[in-house]
Amino acid sequence: MTMPAMRPEPVLSAAAMRRADERTIRDFGIPAHTLMESAGKGAAMRLLQQIQPKSAPGVWRVYCGKGHNGGDGFVVARYLYEAGATVQVLHLHCSEDGSADGVLTGDVAAHLATLSKLAETDPDDRLHISPYEPGVAWPHAAVHVDALLGIGPDCDLREPVRTLVERLNAAPGLKMAIDIPTGLHADLGKPLGAAFRADLTCTMGALKTGLCLHEGPAYAGQRVVIDIGIPDIALRDAVDGDPVGSAYRASDDLVRGWMPVRNANAHKYSVGLALIVAGSEEMTGAAVMAAEGAARAGAGYVVCGCDRRIRDSMEMQLTDVATISLPASGDGIETEGALDALSERLDKSGAVVTGCGLGRAPGTRAFVLRLLETTASPVVVDADALHALIGQTNLLRSRACGHWILTPHEGEFRRLFGSELDEAGIDPADRMAAARYVADTYNCVLILKGYPALAAAPSGRTWINATGGPALAAAGTGDVLAGICGGLLAQGLSAEQAAVSGLHLGGAAADRYAAKRAGRSLRATDLLDELPFAMKERLGVG
Repeated sequence: MTMPAMRPEPVLSAAAMRRADERTIRDFGIPAHTLMESAGKGAAMRLLQQIQPKSAPGVWRVYCGKGHNGGDGFVVARYLYEAGATVQVLHLHCSEDGSADGVLTGDVAAHLATLSKLAETDPDDRLHISPYEPGVAWPHAAVHVDALLGIGPDCDLREPVRTLVERLNAAPGLKMAIDIPTGLHADLGKPLGAAFRADLTCTMGALKTGLCLHEGPAYAGQRVVIDIGIPDIALRDAVDGDPVGSAYRASDDLVRGWMPVRNANAHKYSVGLALIVAGSEEMTGAAVMAAEGAARAGAGYVVCGCDRRIRDSMEMQLTDVATISLPASGDGIETEGALDALSERLDKSGAVVTGCGLGRAPGTRAFVLRLLETTASPVVVDADALHALIGQTNLLRSRACGHWILTPHEGEFRRLFGSELDEAGIDPADRMAAARYVADTYNCVLILKGYPALAAAPSGRTWINATGGPALAAAGTGDVLAGICGGLLAQGLSAEQAAVSGLHLGGAAADRYAAKRAGRSLRATDLLDELPFAMKERLGVG
């Protein structure tokens, strides 16, 4: 029996999410009323998994706006009440008796009407619906549920919502946001003047990009996707129709499916030769970490080409990696002699990794450009090799051909592409759009490091990495990442697969370390130690 292919997790912009909703209603016949019911019920059930009314006595307060987010809130309130909570609904658009004031229409009004009828027949006086009155003091609440605005706003919060959000942030009690915290930009993850700080965010149908980017994770707290019945094909088509604003996230299952299987007669050449061209007198460690990263990722044979002046040091540190001495002088690596020394390995390599600690001497820069001009192998272009490309992006345009992975951090990215992005009218701070532009323009795979790291591919897909975190803010982790990507390329993964898998596995190794130790104590070499365990435990690969 053939197992179904594992699919990536969709991450949608606000516009793409609306299209998925509309298609579900129009093409699949699932009414909006039913979607709202599923959303509210799912969020309430998830909240009740975390906290029960018996353990959190007092009022559970739900704050509802007039839109669909408010409708979800009415449903949440109903299910919390049915579970035994004392619920107060504060609604920004209702009359004194708790009924709709004419602003509410359709399914939102219908769910409020249902809740109002339940309140009228409440024998225990545990359900109250009242208008929100600015300036009125509230008693303490055990739980605060934000159902005010959802994914709609793209400008600074207006009154009275802004003051309400600020009051909620200062209030004690558990805080849950429905779909996205009020005041958080649904696409960019930036607060709109002010934003609700949630402990838990229950987002509907799929993650939103704003929950993953910039300050989104800090405002969202724990993020949980609620399945409300939107078909998977509607979500995937919504992402594919919005390549700049929407993205995917990899999972352990997806990366596992990409990993090559070693057969019984595998040998070091059949499972991939990775050529690492890296290191200088000032930075031997970068070459060591890149080479070890490729080996730990599973490349069968790793060779490190390095400046002749550091070869002895490299051989002492790389006991299981072969080295090649590259002729060099005070001007850096000598181009023709170095290419001759590498030629045999270049012809056989499944991947080349270059730039890690290589240095920026004029001769070295000329050598890097010649290497990139001549090699037919897939290439990971990192650090000083990226610097060599400044002003030489035509080489990238003509040679990448979808097989190169570029791995800049924010500063390198701006130095290499900043002026071009300015001319194209793209704000480099919009990391999704900027990464997508470079991948499209130069037919390359771009890893944009930072939190979260992004990978944009010429396939039209953008990936938001789901692993790792602050622990990765340590020197050398980028060298390890470049090596991991090169090791995966050498084993036959496509550039897109290698980039996405490299980010996922490097982050998983950091997560494993941080689960046992202080994350801030991580050093790049710790990733090398943790990577084999993360691969075994999370992917089950042998």
